Amino acid sequence: LVADLVLVLTTAASHTAFIQDRDARGVVVEEVAAGSAGEKAQIRPGDVLLAWERQATPPANPEKAEGTIESAFDWMWVAMEQGPRGPVKVLGQRDRNAITFELSVGTWGIQIRPRFDEHALRTYNEGRTALRAKDFERGARLWGMLAGSAGTAGDTPTAAWVQMRVGDSWAEARRWPEALTAYDSARGIAERWTNAIAQGFIWESIGSTLRRQNRFQEAEKAHQSAIASRQLTPDEGLSVASSLNNLGVVMRNLGALAAAEAHYKRALAIRERLAPGSIELVVNPLTNLG
Repeated sequence: LVADLVLVLTTAASHTAFIQDRDARGVVVEEVAAGSAGEKAQIRPGDVLLAWERQATPPANPEKAEGTIESAFDWMWVAMEQGPRGPVKVLGQRDRNAITFELSVGTWGIQIRPRFDEHALRTYNEGRTALRAKDFERGARLWGMLAGSAGTAGDTPTAAWVQMRVGDSWAEARRWPEALTAYDSARGIAERWTNAIAQGFIWESIGSTLRRQNRFQEAEKAHQSAIASRQLTPDEGLSVASSLNNLGVVMRNLGALAAAEAHYKRALAIRERLAPGSIELVVNPLTNLG
């Protein structure tokens, strides 16, 4: 309790530093899965990822695509939306030196986090350690404080992402009310931020949590909200396909088989059109359709 109180005071005192001491862009690599495309690209924990580009891959993707990585949600979107379409070049830093990574098509296996100042990073790491030890109460409390600190400092992207991760942790513990409360908080932050990409990911998390409780009608609405958010973003195809596949699962559980079939077919068509060479992307819709 004393340690947490000290942490609250320290975090509160560092609101200004939270913004001023951290780079406005980029995410930090936390883990790289063994044998993944990330490991083959020689990406390491501690690397900072700042921007990306994908060359044209005709005929499905005839134009080059590129962008900066402003938040953790941006990286999640790139991995879902661009990675399956063709090799992606990622520009970053290692030990403050510029470095470029070449990521092949497939599952990248890279876990990331936002960039934090010293005080925020300590809070984050303590929360992460607690959550890995299954001490969900302490971990969620620490990360909740971190999200609040980020929000107060005006770092809305970090606040939304951390709050979403709090929801993920409660969902892992099967503490459904706490998970949905955290996700709803993250959703509210993302809506005030008016970031459709973040809203899409958070609505998907809400839908998945409701589906695991067999609350299928509510899950249907959540996945529909995810689709609506993702259709607001540019070049949103593969993320929409993912939501359609999940919506199909919900409709199947509701006994609406014709609707489920239509969602699976639409998801499959999008994935075959945009990522024809990425077989892992079409396995779920094909299996579900079967």
